[in-house]
Amino acid sequence: MGWGLADGRSAKQMPEFGRVAPAVIEAMRQAIAETAEASSKTIGFVVWRTTQILADREDAEGIEMPSQRTLYRLSTSWPPAPTRRGRRPRAVQ
Repeated sequence: MGWGLADGRSAKQMPEFGRVAPAVIEAMRQAIAETAEASSKTIGFVVWRTTQILADREDAEGIEMPSQRTLYRLSTSWPPAPTRRGRRPRAVQ
């Protein structure tokens, strides 16, 4: 008998980013990396850039694009990018 919950259901582990396609995660990481040196880029820009990176792919037709809300949630699930000086931003006093 396998491991699971008391009622008999299996205890499945969800992937780190849910059902979002790995290509979307890769594109978002690329968009964030591209904006690491530009302190004025907003999360809206990162989401826009992610969609542009995905549109430029040859296999773009086969990639399921998540909703705008999901992209915003994904972008805030990573730790903040370092500032130009290589440090994380300080908390506002």
